[in-house]
Amino acid sequence: MPSVAGYFYPKEASHLKEMVDGFLKDASIPSISGKIIGLLAPHAGYVYSGKVAGYSYKAIEGKKFDTVIIMGPSHHFYFEGISVFKEGFFRTPLGDVEIDKTSSEFILDRIPHASFNRKVFDPEHCIEVQLPFLQRVLKNFKIVPIVFGRVNIQQLKKLASVLDELSKDKKTLVVVSSDLSHYHSYTQAKNIDARTIELIKNLEPYKFYTKSLSKEIEACGFEAITCLLFYAQYKKAKPYFLKYLNSGDTSFNKSRVVGYCAFVFVEE
Repeated sequence: MPSVAGYFYPKEASHLKEMVDGFLKDASIPSISGKIIGLLAPHAGYVYSGKVAGYSYKAIEGKKFDTVIIMGPSHHFYFEGISVFKEGFFRTPLGDVEIDKTSSEFILDRIPHASFNRKVFDPEHCIEVQLPFLQRVLKNFKIVPIVFGRVNIQQLKKLASVLDELSKDKKTLVVVSSDLSHYHSYTQAKNIDARTIELIKNLEPYKFYTKSLSKEIEACGFEAITCLLFYAQYKKAKPYFLKYLNSGDTSFNKSRVVGYCAFVFVEE
């Protein structure tokens, strides 16, 4: 069952569909030529971050993917490595989304620091909030949800190489679910987030990872973003920055805000 329906997004299917479609309609993105291989989208409540997520998902509207890898941070459990959901489905008010068991096992078989721990996923919102957007813009896709615990940079690079290998046999999209800075003033957040966005634009995974550890930049899903940057390098893909806002823009409370950005990664 959905964990955060009625909290992060509407629990009624009609209301949810209307809200997501509204975000997609409002997103104005440039023409993108090339093959989109990945995207970055926020994972807060839709009233705060849905507008930004709409930009990421607008870019893939109507495209064909067999498998969508969705990666994000654990908000409830501390653990070593990554947890890969193995089989079954995820449910939202818009219906069920099937797990790509073959792809999940492909990753689990090749990553020593990967396992399947169901309890990590049960309360986790970072995967679930991406699904209604995917359900509105894509058809006939399966997913591989991956929640990150503590992972070092070599493990992130290894996962990126396995995803690169997997993508050679399937039309694959890698989605990273992450917000940016948390609970600074509006001006402070914009300054910190500008530095974070610049490193993503420059496709610098090592610098992004080390500066995240030293708190010079902030993103709750920095490990997953680092993995996506490595993956983009393997694919020779270019980052396209689409949108930035923070919760001060969407809630009008500018004292303690959370930052959100939208990126796609394009193989040209």
